[in-house]
Amino acid sequence: MKLLTAAYKVLNEADYIGYSLRQIYDWVDEIIICEGMVEHNEHSADSTGLSVDDTLKIITDFPDKDNKIQLYSRRWKSKEEAQDFLREKTTSKWIFFIDADETYSTSDLMYLRMFADVNQDRYILAHTPVYHFWHNFNQHITGPGSWNMWQMCHPCLVNMNVEGLSFAKFHTTPTDKDGRILEVDPLYRDKRINIHQTWLYHYGDIRTPTLYHNKLLYQMKRGTGEVKNEGDIDNHYWFTGKLPDGFRILKFHGEHPEALQNHPYKTNPPR
Repeated sequence: MKLLTAAYKVLNEADYIGYSLRQIYDWVDEIIICEGMVEHNEHSADSTGLSVDDTLKIITDFPDKDNKIQLYSRRWKSKEEAQDFLREKTTSKWIFFIDADETYSTSDLMYLRMFADVNQDRYILAHTPVYHFWHNFNQHITGPGSWNMWQMCHPCLVNMNVEGLSFAKFHTTPTDKDGRILEVDPLYRDKRINIHQTWLYHYGDIRTPTLYHNKLLYQMKRGTGEVKNEGDIDNHYWFTGKLPDGFRILKFHGEHPEALQNHPYKTNPPR
Protein backbone atom coordinates (compact mmCIF):
# COMPACT_ATOMS: atom_id res chain seq x y z
CA MET A 1 0.00 0.00 0.00
CA LYS A 2 1.20 3.51 -0.74
CA LEU A 3 2.24 5.66 2.22
CA LEU A 4 1.42 9.32 1.46
CA THR A 5 -1.16 10.99 -0.77
CA ALA A 6 -0.86 14.76 -1.11
CA ALA A 7 -4.33 16.30 -1.38
CA TYR A 8 -4.86 19.77 -2.86
CA LYS A 9 -7.93 21.94 -3.39
CA VAL A 10 -7.07 24.80 -5.75
CA LEU A 11 -8.55 27.81 -7.53
CA ASN A 12 -6.44 30.61 -9.01
CA GLU A 13 -3.20 29.34 -7.48
CA ALA A 14 -0.82 30.14 -10.35
CA ASP A 15 1.40 32.10 -7.94
CA TYR A 16 2.36 29.03 -5.91
CA ILE A 17 1.05 25.66 -7.13
CA GLY A 18 4.07 24.86 -9.32
CA TYR A 19 6.50 25.62 -6.49
CA SER A 20 4.56 23.55 -3.97
CA LEU A 21 4.35 20.58 -6.34
CA ARG A 22 8.05 20.76 -7.10
CA GLN A 23 8.94 20.81 -3.41
CA ILE A 24 6.83 17.85 -2.30
CA TYR A 25 6.88 15.69 -5.43
CA ASP A 26 9.65 13.25 -4.47
CA TRP A 27 8.30 12.70 -0.96
CA VAL A 28 4.75 11.54 -1.68
CA ASP A 29 3.37 8.53 -3.55
CA GLU A 30 0.44 10.19 -5.27
CA ILE A 31 -0.92 13.71 -5.69
CA ILE A 32 -4.64 14.35 -6.07
CA ILE A 33 -5.82 17.82 -7.03
CA CYS A 34 -9.39 19.13 -6.99
CA GLU A 35 -9.48 22.30 -9.09
CA GLY A 36 -12.43 24.64 -9.45
CA MET A 37 -14.79 26.88 -7.55
CA VAL A 38 -16.95 25.96 -4.60
CA GLU A 39 -20.20 27.56 -3.47
CA HIS A 40 -19.80 31.28 -2.63
CA ASN A 41 -16.67 31.57 -4.78
CA GLU A 42 -18.34 32.41 -8.08
CA HIS A 43 -16.65 35.82 -8.13
CA SER A 44 -13.24 34.14 -8.53
CA ALA A 45 -14.02 31.65 -11.31
CA ASP A 46 -14.71 31.72 -15.03
CA SER A 47 -18.09 30.86 -16.55
CA THR A 48 -17.36 27.14 -16.26
CA GLY A 49 -16.36 27.39 -12.60
CA LEU A 50 -12.63 26.96 -13.16
CA SER A 51 -9.55 29.10 -12.47
CA VAL A 52 -9.14 32.33 -14.43
CA ASP A 53 -5.32 32.30 -14.23
CA ASP A 54 -2.70 29.75 -15.35
CA THR A 55 -3.35 27.26 -12.56
CA LEU A 56 -4.54 24.49 -14.89
CA LYS A 57 -1.72 25.05 -17.38
CA ILE A 58 0.91 24.91 -14.63
CA ILE A 59 -0.50 21.63 -13.31
CA THR A 60 -0.92 19.96 -16.69
CA ASP A 61 2.55 21.11 -17.83
CA PHE A 62 4.22 19.93 -14.61
CA PRO A 63 6.92 17.28 -15.31
CA ASP A 64 5.08 14.37 -13.70
CA LYS A 65 7.81 11.83 -14.41
CA ASP A 66 6.35 9.16 -12.12
CA ASN A 67 2.69 9.69 -13.07
CA LYS A 68 1.74 10.67 -9.55
CA ILE A 69 -0.68 13.51 -10.33
CA GLN A 70 -4.44 13.08 -10.71
CA LEU A 71 -6.28 16.28 -11.64
CA TYR A 72 -10.05 16.72 -11.34
CA SER A 73 -11.46 20.04 -12.59
CA ARG A 74 -15.09 20.98 -12.12
CA ARG A 75 -17.48 23.01 -10.00
CA TRP A 76 -17.64 21.66 -6.47
CA LYS A 77 -20.70 22.11 -4.27
CA SER A 78 -18.54 22.88 -1.25
CA LYS A 79 -15.07 22.46 0.18
CA GLU A 80 -16.47 19.54 2.13
CA GLU A 81 -17.52 17.80 -1.09
CA ALA A 82 -14.08 18.36 -2.61
CA GLN A 83 -12.35 17.13 0.55
CA ASP A 84 -14.42 13.98 0.73
CA PHE A 85 -13.69 13.39 -2.96
CA LEU A 86 -9.98 13.62 -2.18
CA ARG A 87 -10.48 11.10 0.62
CA GLU A 88 -12.32 8.70 -1.69
CA LYS A 89 -9.55 8.87 -4.30
CA THR A 90 -6.72 8.38 -1.81
CA THR A 91 -5.06 4.97 -2.00
CA SER A 92 -2.35 5.59 0.62
CA LYS A 93 -2.12 4.90 4.33
CA TRP A 94 -2.11 8.64 5.08
CA ILE A 95 -3.71 11.65 3.43
CA PHE A 96 -1.26 14.55 3.46
CA PHE A 97 -3.12 17.87 3.57
CA ILE A 98 -1.41 20.73 1.80
CA ASP A 99 -2.59 23.89 0.07
CA ALA A 100 -1.11 25.30 -3.11
CA ASP A 101 0.41 28.19 -1.14
CA GLU A 102 2.03 25.87 1.42
CA THR A 103 5.04 23.61 1.59
CA TYR A 104 7.77 22.17 3.83
CA SER A 105 11.54 22.08 3.63
CA THR A 106 13.13 18.95 2.18
CA SER A 107 14.43 17.86 5.58
CA ASP A 108 10.95 18.28 7.10
CA LEU A 109 9.33 16.33 4.27
CA MET A 110 11.86 13.57 4.90
CA TYR A 111 10.93 13.61 8.60
CA LEU A 112 7.17 13.57 7.90
CA ARG A 113 7.55 10.60 5.59
CA MET A 114 9.59 8.73 8.20
CA PHE A 115 7.01 9.60 10.87
CA ALA A 116 4.18 8.35 8.69
CA ASP A 117 6.00 5.11 8.03
CA VAL A 118 6.84 4.21 11.62
CA ASN A 119 3.56 5.41 13.18
CA GLN A 120 0.99 3.79 10.90
CA ASP A 121 -0.67 2.02 13.80
CA ARG A 122 -0.01 4.51 16.58
CA TYR A 123 -1.48 7.88 15.51
CA ILE A 124 -4.44 9.03 13.45
CA LEU A 125 -3.71 12.79 13.28
CA ALA A 126 -0.61 14.94 13.16
CA HIS A 127 -0.27 18.74 13.27
CA THR A 128 2.77 20.93 12.73
CA PRO A 129 3.58 24.54 13.66
CA VAL A 130 3.32 27.07 10.84
CA TYR A 131 5.03 30.18 9.55
CA HIS A 132 2.33 32.54 8.25
CA PHE A 133 4.39 34.80 5.99
CA TRP A 134 2.94 38.27 5.92
CA HIS A 135 3.17 40.47 2.79
CA ASN A 136 6.73 39.31 2.05
CA PHE A 137 9.21 36.48 2.61
CA ASN A 138 11.05 38.33 5.39
CA GLN A 139 8.38 38.39 8.09
CA HIS A 140 5.59 36.25 9.51
CA ILE A 141 2.60 36.88 11.71
CA THR A 142 1.29 35.15 14.80
CA GLY A 143 -1.82 35.72 16.83
CA PRO A 144 -4.83 34.06 18.44
CA GLY A 145 -6.87 31.18 17.06
CA SER A 146 -5.97 29.96 13.60
CA TRP A 147 -3.12 32.52 13.46
CA ASN A 148 -1.25 30.76 16.27
CA MET A 149 2.13 29.82 14.77
CA TRP A 150 2.57 26.88 17.14
CA GLN A 151 -0.19 24.77 15.68
CA MET A 152 -1.51 24.54 12.17
CA CYS A 153 -5.27 24.99 12.21
CA HIS A 154 -5.86 21.77 10.27
CA PRO A 155 -4.03 18.43 10.46
CA CYS A 156 -1.20 17.84 8.02
CA LEU A 157 -1.54 14.04 8.23
CA VAL A 158 -4.73 12.02 8.64
CA ASN A 159 -4.64 8.25 8.93
CA MET A 160 -6.98 6.65 6.38
CA ASN A 161 -7.51 3.67 8.69
CA VAL A 162 -10.07 5.57 10.82
CA GLU A 163 -13.39 3.73 10.46
CA GLY A 164 -15.94 5.89 8.66
CA LEU A 165 -13.48 8.73 8.07
CA SER A 166 -15.36 11.74 6.69
CA PHE A 167 -14.90 15.44 6.00
CA ALA A 168 -18.59 16.17 5.49
CA LYS A 169 -18.91 18.23 8.68
CA PHE A 170 -16.16 20.75 7.88
CA HIS A 171 -13.50 20.44 5.23
CA THR A 172 -10.51 20.49 7.59
CA THR A 173 -12.18 18.67 10.48
CA PRO A 174 -12.28 14.89 10.02
CA THR A 175 -14.82 12.75 11.85
CA ASP A 176 -15.29 9.02 12.39
CA LYS A 177 -18.28 6.77 11.66
CA ASP A 178 -20.10 8.08 14.74
CA GLY A 179 -19.48 11.74 13.93
CA ARG A 180 -16.80 12.15 16.60
CA ILE A 181 -14.36 14.95 15.75
CA LEU A 182 -10.93 13.36 15.68
CA GLU A 183 -9.12 16.53 16.75
CA VAL A 184 -11.00 17.02 20.03
CA ASP A 185 -12.80 13.84 21.05
CA PRO A 186 -11.33 12.29 24.24
CA LEU A 187 -11.48 8.86 22.60
CA TYR A 188 -8.57 9.88 20.37
CA ARG A 189 -6.52 11.85 22.90
CA ASP A 190 -3.57 9.47 22.68
CA LYS A 191 -3.87 9.17 18.90
CA ARG A 192 -3.09 12.82 18.14
CA ILE A 193 0.32 14.44 18.01
CA ASN A 194 1.91 17.82 17.34
CA ILE A 195 5.15 17.36 15.40
CA HIS A 196 7.26 20.29 16.56
CA GLN A 197 10.31 19.12 14.62
CA THR A 198 8.76 20.29 11.34
CA TRP A 199 7.32 23.59 10.12
CA LEU A 200 4.74 24.38 7.50
CA TYR A 201 5.60 27.40 5.31
CA HIS A 202 2.39 29.24 4.42
CA TYR A 203 2.56 31.97 1.75
CA GLY A 204 -1.16 32.64 1.34
CA ASP A 205 -0.90 36.14 2.81
CA ILE A 206 1.59 37.21 0.14
CA ARG A 207 -0.96 37.99 -2.57
CA THR A 208 -2.05 40.70 -4.92
CA PRO A 209 -4.73 42.95 -3.38
CA THR A 210 -7.32 41.57 -5.84
CA LEU A 211 -6.68 37.96 -4.86
CA TYR A 212 -6.73 38.79 -1.15
CA HIS A 213 -9.96 40.76 -1.54
CA ASN A 214 -11.55 37.77 -3.28
CA LYS A 215 -10.32 35.44 -0.52
CA LEU A 216 -11.91 37.58 2.20
CA LEU A 217 -15.11 37.93 0.15
CA TYR A 218 -15.41 34.14 -0.11
CA GLN A 219 -14.85 33.71 3.63
CA MET A 220 -17.46 36.39 4.34
CA LYS A 221 -20.05 34.69 2.09
CA ARG A 222 -19.30 31.34 3.68
CA GLY A 223 -19.70 32.82 7.16
CA THR A 224 -16.25 31.78 8.36
CA GLY A 225 -14.24 34.97 7.94
CA GLU A 226 -13.26 37.92 10.09
CA VAL A 227 -15.11 40.38 7.81
CA LYS A 228 -18.91 40.48 8.09
CA ASN A 229 -19.77 43.03 5.37
CA GLU A 230 -18.35 43.36 1.88
CA GLY A 231 -17.84 47.08 2.34
CA ASP A 232 -15.44 46.39 5.20
CA ILE A 233 -13.07 44.14 3.27
CA ASP A 234 -10.65 46.91 2.35
CA ASN A 235 -10.53 47.91 6.03
CA HIS A 236 -9.18 44.48 6.99
CA TYR A 237 -5.79 44.65 8.70
CA TRP A 238 -4.12 42.97 5.71
CA PHE A 239 -4.89 46.16 3.79
CA THR A 240 -4.52 48.74 6.56
CA GLY A 241 -1.57 47.29 8.48
CA LYS A 242 -3.36 47.98 11.78
CA LEU A 243 -3.08 44.65 13.57
CA PRO A 244 -5.74 43.61 16.13
CA ASP A 245 -4.77 43.04 19.74
CA GLY A 246 -2.80 39.88 20.26
CA PHE A 247 -1.13 39.86 16.85
CA ARG A 248 2.60 40.30 16.27
CA ILE A 249 4.79 40.50 13.20
CA LEU A 250 8.12 38.69 13.59
CA LYS A 251 11.24 38.79 11.47
CA PHE A 252 12.05 35.55 9.71
CA HIS A 253 15.70 34.56 10.01
CA GLY A 254 15.63 31.09 8.47
CA GLU A 255 15.83 29.64 4.98
CA HIS A 256 12.84 29.12 2.74
CA PRO A 257 12.18 25.69 1.21
CA GLU A 258 14.39 24.92 -1.75
CA ALA A 259 11.73 25.25 -4.47
CA LEU A 260 10.75 28.70 -3.17
CA GLN A 261 14.27 30.11 -3.30
CA ASN A 262 13.74 31.50 -6.81
CA HIS A 263 10.14 32.64 -6.36
CA PRO A 264 9.76 36.18 -7.79
CA TYR A 265 7.89 37.35 -4.67
CA LYS A 266 11.00 36.63 -2.59
CA THR A 267 12.65 39.78 -4.00
CA ASN A 268 9.63 41.58 -5.44
CA PRO A 269 6.49 41.01 -3.35
CA PRO A 270 3.12 42.11 -4.81
CA ARG A 271 1.71 45.48 -3.85
